[in-house]
Amino acid sequence: MDIKKKQHNLLASQDRIEEDLRFIQIIWELIISKHDLLKSIDGEIYEALLEADTTKMIY
Repeated sequence: MDIKKKQHNLLASQDRIEEDLRFIQIIWELIISKHDLLKSIDGEIYEALLEADTTKMIY
């Protein structure tokens, strides 16, 4: 009986670990997508500044 309880506890632990790993993967994907989005926005701002006619700017 003790072996069945240990087996059940191990399976429950494995399930929790798998859930934690799925959560970590989702968070990681969100971080990567946010990083890619910020790089994209930064690149678009940089290109817009390069294309801007700064000679007509009033200081």
